[in-house]
Amino acid sequence: SMSAVLGGGGQTGYSAGNAFLDALARMRRAAGLPATSVNLDPISDTGYMTRDARVAEYLRNLGFEGIPSAEACSAIGLAVASGRPETIITALDWKSWKPLAGHLGRLPLFSELRGDASTEGAVGGGARERIAGASPSERLQVCIGHLGSEMAKILRRPEAQIEVDTPLEELGLDSLNMVELVLRLEGDLGVMLPSGLMLGRPTLKSLAEVVLQRIAAGEGGSGGAGLEKSSEGGGGRQLASLDVLEVDAAAADHLDYDVIPHLAPPAPAGEAIFVTGATGVVGTALVLDLLENAAPRIVCLVRGVDDEAAAARLMAALKRSAPDLDTADARRRIQAVAGDIAQPLFGLGAETYDALAAEIGDVFHLAAAIKHILPYSELRQANVGGALEVIRFAMERRLKRVHFASSIAVFPPGATRADRTIHESDEPANPKGLDNAYTQTKWVSESLFRAAAARGLPVGVHRLGIIVNDDLPELIDPEALIWRILQASVAVAAIPDVHVSLFLTGNRFAARAMRAAALAPEAPPGPFHIVNSHGGALRALAERLALRGVAMEIVPVAEWTRRLMEMGLADRGSALAPYVLMADNEGDLERRMGDIVVSMQRDRLESFDRANLLAAIGPISDEEADGETYLLRAAALLADEVAAITQAHTAASA
Repeated sequence: SMSAVLGGGGQTGYSAGNAFLDALARMRRAAGLPATSVNLDPISDTGYMTRDARVAEYLRNLGFEGIPSAEACSAIGLAVASGRPETIITALDWKSWKPLAGHLGRLPLFSELRGDASTEGAVGGGARERIAGASPSERLQVCIGHLGSEMAKILRRPEAQIEVDTPLEELGLDSLNMVELVLRLEGDLGVMLPSGLMLGRPTLKSLAEVVLQRIAAGEGGSGGAGLEKSSEGGGGRQLASLDVLEVDAAAADHLDYDVIPHLAPPAPAGEAIFVTGATGVVGTALVLDLLENAAPRIVCLVRGVDDEAAAARLMAALKRSAPDLDTADARRRIQAVAGDIAQPLFGLGAETYDALAAEIGDVFHLAAAIKHILPYSELRQANVGGALEVIRFAMERRLKRVHFASSIAVFPPGATRADRTIHESDEPANPKGLDNAYTQTKWVSESLFRAAAARGLPVGVHRLGIIVNDDLPELIDPEALIWRILQASVAVAAIPDVHVSLFLTGNRFAARAMRAAALAPEAPPGPFHIVNSHGGALRALAERLALRGVAMEIVPVAEWTRRLMEMGLADRGSALAPYVLMADNEGDLERRMGDIVVSMQRDRLESFDRANLLAAIGPISDEEADGETYLLRAAALLADEVAAITQAHTAASA
């Protein structure tokens, strides 16, 4: 079938089965055995094209007029006689084939055909240009108008009857119609729409918002449309535009909260707990803390090929942090399920998902893609899409309490009040000053959870400081920007003359605080600032390095950048390389380095209010608030790096 070559909308299994038979024919030929596979068009004068007029029209709209049976038989005879293992027989009108103008047209297989095709919906033209060219205030209505027009054609109804806020399935759009609509939009607008689009009962308006987000992210177009090239933050081309952030932040508004009053109440607090991100720095500490505090049942969503592999990965992470862990007890109380936060139903089978949805009472959502060097578009599915999946899960079968690990970084620099304090009740309202794509996804995710809370979902937001590892030698994620900057600073024996509060916060304290604030019977609803107010500052770290014999000069930012450039530390082979790889040339490289440190020149926050946190968990011990220990550990690690570099240089000179 041609579906094995081009794919078949709504017929994934059929396409895959045919592709298997094509491969079987090629394998037999390679072994010297007879086999011929023919990738054939639909037959126009018999079979399903004559039995179902609706299917026939659907195929014709895609460009498949079909082949008469007599011509097909003749062509099959020629294919067998040719001696080739596989032959494509098609009368497809390539200029009318909608997917060619969309994402399929970018595949090498179709690139030459796409160059010849002049479809009205070619990427960057027609409807896409009208939408992208509209003013921000009008863009949504223009997009809705285009989608409504296409839907009216499919349903053969007047456009006036296509209601903006009615779920598409209630308008009469079935699965076959939806496939046709998606293919039309992908062809006309050059965007790839998510495979789970129908899971949230989309409306015309919410579908338009998804389309706008894809266009704004520059998908499929000539590049960059809708992305900020900001000189204010360290993200440059990585940052999403404000339009994209606002559209994504509104995605939770379209979920069905009317089910909440009809759901079974949550299970008793702490009785059945679901944890995402359980193998991360805080996630591992949280699972260990839950075990220590007698949580009877903990279900952890862990990436893996199957549940057994997921369990092995989780146990390895727990044992690294707690070598004396009673693994027999842990395995009895912990269930690891292999899945992916970014996938519909977490990538679980429907039966497993349904069983967990009926059982779980508390969801600790810590999973996130924490790659600060990736653009928003690559972090969005895991971080923003994952948040939406958690909200959906919390409203399946029974109501669940959600405890979300956010970040103090959702507040852009300069967001303090007159008292230079961020209060827990403050909302991070304006994302304009956020300086990397990861913090943008955290801002959107927190917005989604706040919106769900306003509609009745029990949600606690926990904003964490810069997490350091109490259990492993690596104090901070070695790929984190702050650590790369510290490494580079030590190498040039200088730090930039800026005030940067580090707010170093231990992962054990973060885990204990999250668990206690989430499960304490009389705890306030939050948000909670889980941050060490004595977490140190950049200048204090320089002083600790001096105690280790590593002299650090405090220099203006421009001088610090110049030294990095002279030593090649901002070059593509350095510790900072991942953060400058987006540069197109050496001049751009220097500008990119400026972008990286520009956020450090801004007014930084002085303190975070923790009234809710203290009311929930009680006094914080001196050990938990001991930022001095973290500064000394950081200084020791960095001093060891200097010693290793010096030793290697001496050996090379000798």
